[in-house]
Amino acid sequence: MLQKRKKTILVTGGGGYVGSAVTKYLLQKGYVVRVLDLFIYGKEPLLSLGKSENLEICKGDIRDEKIVSTCLKGVDMVLHMAAIVGAPESERIPALTWEINLDATKRLVALSKKALVDRFIFVSTCSNYGLIRSGRYADENSELKPISPYAESKVAAEKFVLASTGKDFSPVVCRLATVYGVSPRMRFDLLVNQFTRDAYFRNELVVFGNQGRTFVHMFDVAEAFDLLIAAPLRKVKDQVYNVGNTKDSNRTKFELAKIIERIIPGTRVSLIEKDLDARDYRVNFDKLSNCLGYKTKYRIEDGVKQLVEYFIMNATVDPYDKKYTNLEKYLDLAKGL
Repeated sequence: MLQKRKKTILVTGGGGYVGSAVTKYLLQKGYVVRVLDLFIYGKEPLLSLGKSENLEICKGDIRDEKIVSTCLKGVDMVLHMAAIVGAPESERIPALTWEINLDATKRLVALSKKALVDRFIFVSTCSNYGLIRSGRYADENSELKPISPYAESKVAAEKFVLASTGKDFSPVVCRLATVYGVSPRMRFDLLVNQFTRDAYFRNELVVFGNQGRTFVHMFDVAEAFDLLIAAPLRKVKDQVYNVGNTKDSNRTKFELAKIIERIIPGTRVSLIEKDLDARDYRVNFDKLSNCLGYKTKYRIEDGVKQLVEYFIMNATVDPYDKKYTNLEKYLDLAKGL
């Protein structure tokens, strides 16, 4: 009996915070994973996964057509995560944000179609919903109101990806809530991770504004991707899916702080009514559950406890080191370093 060939997935940005955790998950699922990444944070996150015959590492720039074309050879599908991520970061480097988030995506789509890649998963963000004053929950059909170069470029890329659909090219867009949790490549400039760090090490949380936000655990994101990879094409082609949990993912920043306060005793929480970030939204995540049976497994409380365990087990790590943020490396990239 002939053995069924393993699916090969090109994961762009597979060396980053979300990417390295997703790569680990997909390898455990038995896929062949080819990672294309600049590795501006180093290859250690992937090297820490150990040797695997199913892992192929390609160091290169998503903007380099020659490298991208080479990486697409023999690929069954693309999981496109490479991007300049974050509203505050994009404000500092808007030109680079558009170049990578939109221009490089357009090129990747064209090359993927040329390479006969049929399934193209574009990773976007719930930040695209921007500002919803009515208190209503945004869903996949809601008006998008991006208010940063990050979200604006993602909205433009979404439109391009979906408009590129064809008989042999099946795009799907997934808008992630803000991710939290432990990853091979840690970040502490994301809200749950940042708040947990400050509560654990400083016993203090200063919350600027009480806007609504959405959150999703790292491993729940990986499972959502797995569903989109394995689902019948008719259920994902040309679709947009929010990734999170309607009940647990929607929290105000102050509510998040109070959750962490209950888990880390002695934490002092103070609210300052000053909007440093105008985004304010609540999101409905039911579509992915209704269409593909998606269920999240982790609550915010679970992620906070895991982060505390990480701090205990990694006592020599300085979570305030700039290497656990994105901005410094982004600035270097913008300078061409």
